[in-house]
Amino acid sequence: MSPLDEVTRSSVERIWQGVVDGSVSREEAHAWAEPWVEGDSGSGDVMTDSGLQHLHGFDLVWVDDDRTITQHGGIGPRVHSAADIERAFTAWQAACDSYDADPVGYVRQVQASALANLLGDLREHGREAE
Repeated sequence: MSPLDEVTRSSVERIWQGVVDGSVSREEAHAWAEPWVEGDSGSGDVMTDSGLQHLHGFDLVWVDDDRTITQHGGIGPRVHSAADIERAFTAWQAACDSYDADPVGYVRQVQASALANLLGDLREHGREAE
């Protein structure tokens, strides 16, 4: 599992499956994804990049009792449970299928969902969208 390997959806899926089945640690997955997530270039595929973002964050731990501060790795309760990681894997695979079937429609739906969530947050906190 070298960070210099070419990143593809298949390689993301292989690493993610390893995290799910325990053959790849969360820290190994983070280290593998790190060059693409924190580097200057992504994979060139929006769904591969999405998967890399997930892998990069599966090692997050809470570092304070109020659970407001996280860090990559270390000692503390995990932000993402094993069940969370497995559910996210299934959801990512379904999202990849949706994207492949209709990339424009998928992006439009994700943008609309993000906007609806943002507007809901603004309303909840007593602010109107400008």
